Amino acid sequence: MSQPKELAAQLHQVETLGTITTAFEGIAAARIIEIKDSVINSRGFFNEMWHIYSLLRVKQSQSEQQRILKSSKSDHKHTLLIGITSESRFSGSIDEQIVKQLAKVTDRKTTDIVLFGRHGVRLLQEYNLTPKLVVPLPDNAEKIDVSPVTDLLPHYDRKLVYYQSFVNLSTQHVKAIELQDLVQTLSDAQAKHRDEDLIYLDRYIVEPDQDTVIDYLQSIMVSIGLNQVIWESKLAQYASRFTAMAHANQRVKDLQTELKLDYLRARRQIRDTQLKETIVARNLLR
Repeated sequence: MSQPKELAAQLHQVETLGTITTAFEGIAAARIIEIKDSVINSRGFFNEMWHIYSLLRVKQSQSEQQRILKSSKSDHKHTLLIGITSESRFSGSIDEQIVKQLAKVTDRKTTDIVLFGRHGVRLLQEYNLTPKLVVPLPDNAEKIDVSPVTDLLPHYDRKLVYYQSFVNLSTQHVKAIELQDLVQTLSDAQAKHRDEDLIYLDRYIVEPDQDTVIDYLQSIMVSIGLNQVIWESKLAQYASRFTAMAHANQRVKDLQTELKLDYLRARRQIRDTQLKETIVARNLLR
């Protein structure tokens, strides 16, 4: 059995660790509240933009979903995989699951990978894969610039997004969705409208021209769609971090209890030994 001084030192170290895990748990809880507001705000702004876009009508017959993410500029058939990971290692195992899925479906000849979050870069290296582009993510509720990624989209026929879906504090799932389907899914709530509300662009003077206006709205919706899954991923990451820190904190408390018991046993053993030695010495003196 360890000496009481050693056990007391270990107990102090564990208490310090408990303070750290409690602090990280509190930070994650605060981030969750902050990110949830951003997710709600992003969804509301997208719905407003989609409502305007869905009312627009042009002479050329083309469905809304076909116009979104149209890849007319694609000069070669490639698949773009977009993975959303965290900036640090404190996101539990969810980043590993994202990268594992990316590595599983990657064809090195026809597939490029783009990552949001720098933690995924190190994980990809374990599969001997290098991303085409890495976009750092802010650690707070700052605006996320997705333009470097949206500029790449027209050059690919397929755009798959792998992200972390928030279910609850203890459950997060990895989801994969076509970027076009993602935008369409976000727009379902705004899919219905009355005929009298339709905006026929040929009846108005549009500056600079119809195509520019439509293309701008398309880019806005794609950007907001990406931002939406990024915010949801960050929410899942913080939930995973909160859960990991909560488990670590509980483990620290259990370890504290064990060390305290060991410390008390060690002190009692020393006292018992001293008492026995005293009794033996007293008997010898008699």
